[in-house]
Amino acid sequence: MSLSRLFRVALVAFVCAFSVNTASAQMAGSPEGAIGLGVSLTPALDAGAFSSTGLYGGTVSYAISPAFHVGTGIGLGVNTFVSANDTANAQESVTAYLFSPYARLLFMGNESFKPLVQAQLLIGSLQTDQSFMKMTFGIGAEHFTSRNFGIYGIVRLVDFDISNKVQGATKGTSVDADKKANFGFMAPTIGVEWFF
Repeated sequence: MSLSRLFRVALVAFVCAFSVNTASAQMAGSPEGAIGLGVSLTPALDAGAFSSTGLYGGTVSYAISPAFHVGTGIGLGVNTFVSANDTANAQESVTAYLFSPYARLLFMGNESFKPLVQAQLLIGSLQTDQSFMKMTFGIGAEHFTSRNFGIYGIVRLVDFDISNKVQGATKGTSVDADKKANFGFMAPTIGVEWFF
């Protein structure tokens, strides 16, 4: 996904956020005891043997308190990976399905802008009957334009491979089998949530 396309998606989310009723903006802040539905975009996903051109998904969440939210995401992406059947390392395109329960801790900020940390379990399956499972930790922030609408951005900092059965080139073994953890700025995610 190109940076200009990511910018356009962020711009649309920004415009949607400020089109929310301004009277409700006086009550901005993190919701409590509310169910949320949302959409998210991760422009890049690295699962060892494949890389994503973009992961698009939906989220369902519950705001247990203004400082603690839990939920799950369901995603779909078109990915390329190194073929295990080709010694020339040819790339194939496949569809990836992702299920990702998470817990999000929101810190005190001002009334509408909250820094956050998130722990997420990524469970993925490729169209080729290969799968992976990761535990990720990230940081970010969420801006609540009202009690029922938030825009967030998260950057993963740590990925732990729990299980990686995505096959690599020529040997038929998992790619990065020795690499159990990744550290750094990885796979940013942007999204919006509606609470009711």
